[in-house]
Amino acid sequence: MFLLFQVSSEMSRLQTQAESGAKELTELRHQHARLRKTLSERSEELSHWQRKSEAFEKEVRKLRARIDELKQELGRAQDMNDEGQNAIRQACIY
Repeated sequence: MFLLFQVSSEMSRLQTQAESGAKELTELRHQHARLRKTLSERSEELSHWQRKSEAFEKEVRKLRARIDELKQELGRAQDMNDEGQNAIRQACIY
């Protein structure tokens, strides 16, 4: 009779452990699903910002190229201005 009671209490304890483990497994699966969803959302957000970053980098390259063009145009305009001033000085000297 005592042995039957021990077996019964052992079975009860094991059943409780199994139920606890099943509950923990369910919670872990739920957390895993939430984490996967969060990862997916963050990946989409990262992809979006990478595309925006690439667009901004492209715009910066265009603007830098335009700045270089304007610097060259300014240099040519200054050279033409200097040449004009030199021509005027030479004309005034003669």
